[in-house]
Amino acid sequence: MQVDYGLVQEQTQRLVMTAQMKQALDTLQWTAEELDAFMQEAMLENPLLEYESPYKMGELPWSSVVSTRKQRGSTESSSLSSFDQRIKSTQSREEKLAEQIRMMQLPDVIRRICLFLIGLLDEYGYLRESEEELQGLCHASLYQVRRAIQALQCVEPLGIGARDLRECLRLQLELVSVSRRALVAAIIEKHLEDVARGRLVAIVKELKSSPEAIQQAVDDLRNLNPRPGLMLDDTPPQYIVPEVVVRRVGDVYQVYDVAAARGRVFVNRNYQKLMEDKQHPEIQQFLRRQVESIEWITQCLERRMETLLKVAQAIVDIQSSFFECGPRALKPLTLRQVAERVELHESTVSRAVRGKYMDTPQGVLEFKYFFNSEIRGDDSAVSAQAVKSAIQSLIASEQPDSPLSDADIAQAMKAQGISVSRRTVAKYREQLHIPTSLRRKRISLEL
Repeated sequence: MQVDYGLVQEQTQRLVMTAQMKQALDTLQWTAEELDAFMQEAMLENPLLEYESPYKMGELPWSSVVSTRKQRGSTESSSLSSFDQRIKSTQSREEKLAEQIRMMQLPDVIRRICLFLIGLLDEYGYLRESEEELQGLCHASLYQVRRAIQALQCVEPLGIGARDLRECLRLQLELVSVSRRALVAAIIEKHLEDVARGRLVAIVKELKSSPEAIQQAVDDLRNLNPRPGLMLDDTPPQYIVPEVVVRRVGDVYQVYDVAAARGRVFVNRNYQKLMEDKQHPEIQQFLRRQVESIEWITQCLERRMETLLKVAQAIVDIQSSFFECGPRALKPLTLRQVAERVELHESTVSRAVRGKYMDTPQGVLEFKYFFNSEIRGDDSAVSAQAVKSAIQSLIASEQPDSPLSDADIAQAMKAQGISVSRRTVAKYREQLHIPTSLRRKRISLEL
């Protein structure tokens, strides 16, 4: 066999991902908050770029802006001005704890150690270092370290400064009813693993108490917070900014863009004279490159909004019955179905729906809310969200003293034409954070 060497010309096709193409894809994928951060950074790099953020107070239609997390443990008066509330919300976890320590009547040495210990707390509020390690770090006596730890463990929320889970729960015992405090303390000391594994019978035998008393004590224990540090979360609230709005026009629902959610991009006119200065060609060339960069960003933003409107309209058209009848009318929907409808690649649709929200007559909802897996019923397919809605409806209408079991719910749904197994009902019930029938019955009896 003879091997010949030679030059061969061959024509092939391949896609080269340029920096501009990557930026266009990123722009489509970014959420409103991520896009705002990118524009803020671009404005610092490009002196000609002017950008007005949609997050400026007074710019957004705040009636349709939703906070993604609730403030927990807030004791502030509603009469506080919005400025005062913003100032208070900017306090870090360390500042909140330090403020409580400074209000205590403590010797200066102990106070300084307490303030140092605050900086050692982990995200859950635990103090993981041993007393001997803390003694070396603080250059203090063992007595001073212990007294500082005791003072730190008096701050709110209770449980801060604990060395382990048991100590954290013990520090919160004063939140338990006095009549059950001793029993809860005994469970904390010896039976936390039994509680975690659901072995209540073993606890009843060991502590020689009634099953009802043990169950009440376990319920009290589960109401305690094993991670008190998270209650001092200093992450600023994140706001959901709907990028499109759905409104009814005649007999159909139309999608419109929210202009205020996009911000404004324009060229700084103060550089206009420099661009016309022919005596400095290098400056002209630099400024032209910056203007071209702004033009490309503007094109990316326009294409992004065009794609979002196209995808959103397709979703609304397919799920039109949802806007009339609510979650139970949601249809099974996949990315491929929307991609085929709008003639885009499935990955493009995936980028478009990531982290995007629409303001609808049913509330502010994420694009992904409308994508549901298919569950085959007797007559037709239904979406997972419709099954969840049916479960919620059945449980809401049940008799409190005779709640429906998962099997009962599955049977009732079968009568409605939705065939699901008991295990499927249990899975969706847990996702909805609804207790079991036994737990619901006990709660109704306690009330």
